Amino acid sequence: MIKYENQFDQAAAQWDQKTERMERTKIFAAELKSTLSLNKSMRALEIGCGTGSLALALEDSLGFILGIDSSQEMVKMFLRKIIQLGLNDIDTVSLDICRHRPEGNFELVYSALAMHHIENIDLIFSRIHNLLYPEGKLAFIDLYEEDGSFHRDSIVPHNGFSPEVLEAKLSNSGFTNIKFREIYKIEKELLDGKIRSFPVFLCTSQKALS
Repeated sequence: MIKYENQFDQAAAQWDQKTERMERTKIFAAELKSTLSLNKSMRALEIGCGTGSLALALEDSLGFILGIDSSQEMVKMFLRKIIQLGLNDIDTVSLDICRHRPEGNFELVYSALAMHHIENIDLIFSRIHNLLYPEGKLAFIDLYEEDGSFHRDSIVPHNGFSPEVLEAKLSNSGFTNIKFREIYKIEKELLDGKIRSFPVFLCTSQKALS
């Protein structure tokens, strides 16, 4: 899924120490809860779960969450939290969804700031479509298309996304009821010392009935 496993492995131990990251995770969770009709009968899959902060924030609204991430160190951090909290409705595994299929099917697949790390978006949408039950939901949070300034220190497959392009790809993959909404702005200092805002969207869609 993510081509930069070593980068994320190295960052895992300090990942949760960034206050702004933890605060926006709370906002992302609140947006998902208010937008989606979550309930305790739903099985959910989180792609790019990292250390599990978002999954843990959604745990009280879902029946079961499987978090997957290609970074083994991120998954280890998440697993420690699960064990420490004694949770049996969340699990996590190190897995690249573009190469391997998670076990089972899901009513919901979601992610936050993970899609722009995935090179083949058409493939990932097809994989997600196959994992969802009929009328299952896909919800993901990511950056609007930008000029590359956000990841100034590394190269990623996508510098954000155009909603028009994503809508076409989702539709071609069998999704319907596709909606985009700006939910947040990430403030980052650029190389010239200036602060710039990068808008973030929530995209929701549903697996069309065949």
